[in-house]
Amino acid sequence: MIAQDRVTIHKGIVSEFAKVFEILEYLGFLAKREASRGMKSGGRGAVYAVNLCSILEKIPTSRLTIEMIDEWIAGKTELSEIHLSGGLFAPIQMPELPADHALGILEKDIDILRKSRAYPYGLTEDKITRLKVAGIETIQTLWDTTDAKLQEIDGVGPAAIKRMRDVMQQAIWM
Repeated sequence: MIAQDRVTIHKGIVSEFAKVFEILEYLGFLAKREASRGMKSGGRGAVYAVNLCSILEKIPTSRLTIEMIDEWIAGKTELSEIHLSGGLFAPIQMPELPADHALGILEKDIDILRKSRAYPYGLTEDKITRLKVAGIETIQTLWDTTDAKLQEIDGVGPAAIKRMRDVMQQAIWM
């Protein structure tokens, strides 16, 4: 049996693992299609479309076959469901948040904003060096620095500032 391309996930699970679902949506593994739908197993849940290609890409032993494609195209009338009593998410332990609820990313060095696979539109080595020379060494400091102050740095203009803000916000969101 081939996995469904859509799944209804109980609202309790979605609520408990909200950040995980946000990240899966951001990375393209899932896309929310409906915010609430009644479930056969009871309760209500969100409907997600599952990007099967992205999932298969991450599983090294999987091969996409014509039979799989035919089954996915044919579709099924009923959605798969993940409900509270199923226990699928039970072994997952979410990390505890620090008591002050501060974002740990803000304390990180701006080096993590460098162009990479995580940040394909990240900052160049030149921009990071210019920021550090200006005394901006952490994401928190960059966050607190005004656009006017950033523009005083040689070689940093409005386009560079927009890129810095975009990459910084992406890092904070992730």
